[in-house]
Parts: sequence; C-alpha cells; structure tokens
Amino acid sequence: MAKFPVKIKRPIKGFQFVKKHKLISIIIAYFIIGIIYVVTGFLHNIIIGKQVVFSLLISIPLAAPFWRIMIYADFKHIGIMFQDVITLISVILFVIFFYIIFQWSNEEKKQLNHNKN
Repeated sequence: MAKFPVKIKRPIKGFQFVKKHKLISIIIAYFIIGIIYVVTGFLHNIIIGKQVVFSLLISIPLAAPFWRIMIYADFKHIGIMFQDVITLISVILFVIFFYIIFQWSNEEKKQLNHNKN
C-alpha cells in the first residue's frame, strides 16, 4: 500500500498561540468572560435608566476576576438577568472554541506521527 503525503493546513498564528500556551489562553479567556459580564451589566444599567455608581475603569478590575461568584449571587438572590445570559453564552462559545482548537492540535499531532512512520 502506497503512503500518500498528508498536507496539514496551518492555522492562523493566533490559533497557534492557543495551542502552544493552553493555560495562558484559558486564563485570558476567563478574564475576557469577566469583562463581558461587567460591560453587559454596565450597559443593562444604562438601558434601564439606573444610575451608574462605578465607571468601567473601576468596575472591570474589581468584578472581572470574580464573575463566577457574582453570577451565582445573581441566580440566588435576584434571578436570571441579561448579563448572566450573555455571560453564559460567551462561556459556551469559549468552551466550544477551545474544544475545537485542542482537538485540531491532537489530530495534527497524530498526522505528524503517522507521517514520521
């Protein structure tokens, strides 16, 4: 049986960073989700006409690392809010993104190992 060379499509450089630095990418994604939580809450307050107490410059560093706790508090004491829904959608999208990238890198490793043999 003849072996045919398999050409692997090279991903964009950003995807290569995600594949090489998995932990750093997950931490960055965690903070991006926190920023999404804070900004959607800020926009929600503006839309409904509530007074904004803290600007984004203050609220992002204070709330972005603790968005999981704040979502839990929202569910427990207030109920499901707009910012919770948007944040959970972004979490699902990041999970899908990382799953695809990590599967892609595993398949690429298998193909490279197969080509060496």
